[in-house]
Amino acid sequence: MRNLYRIFSVVLLTLVFCACGKDDPSPGPDGPIVDSTIRRTVLVYMAADNNLYDNAWENLSDMTKGMKGVKGNLVVYLDVRGEAPRLLKIESDGSRRVLETYEREDSASPEVLRKALARTKALCPAPSYGLVLWSHGNGWIPGTSAGVMSSGLGSGEHGTGYEGTLWEKDPDALPTKWFGQDASTGSTMDIRDLAEAVSGEKPLDFILFDACFMSSIEVLYDLRHAAEYVVASPAEILADGFPYAAVLPSLFTRHPRLEEACRLFVEHYRGSDYPSATVALVQTSELEALAATVRNLVALNPSFSVDPASVQHFENMGEHVYHDLAGFCSKIAPGTAACRAFENQLERTVLFADHTPSFYSAYGYGSHWIEIESCCGVSAYIPFPGKSLNADYARTAWARTIGIAVE
Repeated sequence: MRNLYRIFSVVLLTLVFCACGKDDPSPGPDGPIVDSTIRRTVLVYMAADNNLYDNAWENLSDMTKGMKGVKGNLVVYLDVRGEAPRLLKIESDGSRRVLETYEREDSASPEVLRKALARTKALCPAPSYGLVLWSHGNGWIPGTSAGVMSSGLGSGEHGTGYEGTLWEKDPDALPTKWFGQDASTGSTMDIRDLAEAVSGEKPLDFILFDACFMSSIEVLYDLRHAAEYVVASPAEILADGFPYAAVLPSLFTRHPRLEEACRLFVEHYRGSDYPSATVALVQTSELEALAATVRNLVALNPSFSVDPASVQHFENMGEHVYHDLAGFCSKIAPGTAACRAFENQLERTVLFADHTPSFYSAYGYGSHWIEIESCCGVSAYIPFPGKSLNADYARTAWARTIGIAVE
């Protein structure tokens, strides 16, 4: 699963950007690529120094097809296993050219992400910017949590999981994604570090996560100032990822057609041999208002107890981590005006959501297909006495904001 983690080992990296040799975002030797008719630059940040490297090349080929005849700057930061990281530009004729090549670096480092975004803006300036984050990912779970550390994810292995089961993937399952794993260094990236790395004076037009579990309310709330819109999945994304040949034109229209991109993603998998897809389009300016409605629910029933087994889950772990946000909140203070206010605000926050009838999870054993009975498009952690990640959850900005007391 593609997953956002806190870096859980203290690793000091010397980041060497060969083309400029310093941290400032100055243009390259040939100057910036300026075309006044281009309205948007999109950076695809492919952290593929892990077991997704074959999928990275396949997606890159799809991107060259998708950009043919499209007016816009598509820049790809590509870090694949065994090769030097580089910054590529895919042209509207489908050709690719290297803008810069770098020494070996940690693509799971927020500093590398920050500099890749700065170099993209310096070399291919435009009035607006979008960002596609492509890698493994595991939502809000920090790399410092006992569950993640014991799973061996930092070393690029599936591991045995928290208490032997929580993070264990079936080795015979289909491959799925997480975010920000660099197998050569053992690093992962925490969501708070990522949010800080991509935040600027002006929010990005959008962030699209081609990574698992990123449509988590805990993740989205941390990103509320980083981009105007977020496209992400509450469940796992199969390693093939987004169908870029079909989706890319939607990202370069005058106003990006993000709902169309979501529909194309689900339709692609709905007609495939493995019909597994969940997606949501979230308007980040509504997230603080959503948090206020959930805080009101909790205030009405501060000692609430919601059984996680009673709410739709989005993975096949032995102890479920990701549940449907709407299903969870509907059980805190059901039938109240506060509950109706939450439902109304959720509709203003999640502009679009869609899914296949079931989804695929690489976790657990036996059947990997889970039927979807309800899905608002956004997941949430449900604190319950004795759950393994309660302490980590209590430290999230979302948990602190809504006032949940975690045992």
